[in-house]
Amino acid sequence: MMRSAFFALTLGFLTITLCSASTNAVAQDGPAEAAPEDSRATQFRAMQGPAQESVPGGTLMVAAYGLVWLFVFAYIVRIALLSAKTSSEVERLSSALAKKTLSPENKG
Repeated sequence: MMRSAFFALTLGFLTITLCSASTNAVAQDGPAEAAPEDSRATQFRAMQGPAQESVPGGTLMVAAYGLVWLFVFAYIVRIALLSAKTSSEVERLSSALAKKTLSPENKG
């Protein structure tokens, strides 16, 4: 149950992150420039580009950090659950071994 809830949460977070990133991304199509007559330019011409970036870096950075922290938290929870399971298994085996060594059939 914990595993399916983790995967559902991760899938939901990824979906929200990807949707917000895709709606913020805008294609940067500028006017097509004609190729110069001469293949070797003799002077420098500055390229014309967008005056401002169209993909906000802050949103993507926050989403990336959030995703990393989500995975770190999920890893820690998984390790804690595995540790608890291993501890209970060791206790069960210790008690089974104690019963086995104290049984009357092994004393004979």
